[in-house]
Amino acid sequence: MKHVISIRTLLTLILAFIPRFALALDAEVLVRGLEGVTSATGLIITAQGTEKRTPVSFEQIGANTVAVRLQYSEQDIRNGALVSAIATNAKGETAFATVSELRSQETKPASLHLSRCEATPTKTPANTQQLVLFERLVELRKQRREVKMQELQEALTEELAAKLSKLEAHFGYEYESPLSAQMNPVVLSQRLDQLLHSIETFNLHRNSQ
Repeated sequence: MKHVISIRTLLTLILAFIPRFALALDAEVLVRGLEGVTSATGLIITAQGTEKRTPVSFEQIGANTVAVRLQYSEQDIRNGALVSAIATNAKGETAFATVSELRSQETKPASLHLSRCEATPTKTPANTQQLVLFERLVELRKQRREVKMQELQEALTEELAAKLSKLEAHFGYEYESPLSAQMNPVVLSQRLDQLLHSIETFNLHRNSQ
């Protein structure tokens, strides 16, 4: 029972700063009012802040419109995330896509296809203010992640990691490296989740006898 509580605590810490699990779904948003786009960045917006996400692609589809395609996960949907994007041209002008709701694979096509019509160029001062706001939100999210990383390193001590690694071996799991707080957060969460499931299944079987 003690190990179950420890693993759940560790998983809670990890999930707090992992931005996403496997990115399997595609979203496409349109940034209007900007010519000659040279770069674009996807934005995933949740109550915890805004995360910048490198787009899969961006394509100029009209004189003033660019389609930005980025990936997201079911975890993003469970977090109530919204999607947007910001594009920049060679002059340093910026424009934002309309914020849209992310939906699951079952309720929509693979992409959030929006109407691809041309738009009148927009003024940039308001967009600049939005960019500053987004930058602040991203920085706050980064700071929260750093705090959670520190908490994880303090919680997953070498002694606890060694005990959990022995439990993994007991349940037949074989890995190239033992558990540690320095592991890739996604890999660490997957291994802890597997171990938690094995312990709970074992306890359930033992209590039923």
